[in-house]
Amino acid sequence: RPFTCSNLWGARPVQGEMSLSPEETYFLRYTLLSADLSQVWLRQVLPVLPREVDLDNEVFVVRAVTVDSAEHPWAGSSSYQELSAPFLLAQVPIPRRWTLHFASPTAFRSQDMTVPVPLPDLVFGGLLDRWNLWSPVTLNPQVRRFASERVAVGGYRLRTQALPFKGGGLQIGAVGYCRYVALSGDQYWRAMLSVLAAYAFYAGVGYQTTKGMGQARWREDRDG
Repeated sequence: RPFTCSNLWGARPVQGEMSLSPEETYFLRYTLLSADLSQVWLRQVLPVLPREVDLDNEVFVVRAVTVDSAEHPWAGSSSYQELSAPFLLAQVPIPRRWTLHFASPTAFRSQDMTVPVPLPDLVFGGLLDRWNLWSPVTLNPQVRRFASERVAVGGYRLRTQALPFKGGGLQIGAVGYCRYVALSGDQYWRAMLSVLAAYAFYAGVGYQTTKGMGQARWREDRDG
């Protein structure tokens, strides 16, 4: 699907239910992966948002809406060309390491199993699929093979976290930080991995990204 949706950030799960307080501020995050849908959202949805919204029988007052990264660290906008050009055209140094922050539980489906570990081929392979599905700029499909064979986990601070779903179900995923290291010095492949690492901010990582999972981004200092 050409969008992601976060869970209600700021709410704390207590015994499988979200604990809310009228004195606290919460936020939802949506991202759009296609230009057409983005235009609909910006022109026809955001300008007419009601003052109050009902989420699962709880009424929330809308205090602010923004797509400006200066106003919120998880806001922002870019085009596929703007996201890829600095790396594909070598306008910036091409890194060998990428540290991703998984801010909400992140998991993958592989061989009919749920994998709650952000392995390199699952992370970059999934991002590659989404990029090539929605972007006018196609990346080499062999990026997945490069990530599987020539990218290693160089370090991590991860923990397991459960995300409650309706009906009392729980989905297990990983949250925290993971560093990926290219074992080959080939700039061509590293440039495409850098594009995908930047794309994670918008595309999300793993599955169930329309239900709160896989909110992720390349760590801001980008020092690997």
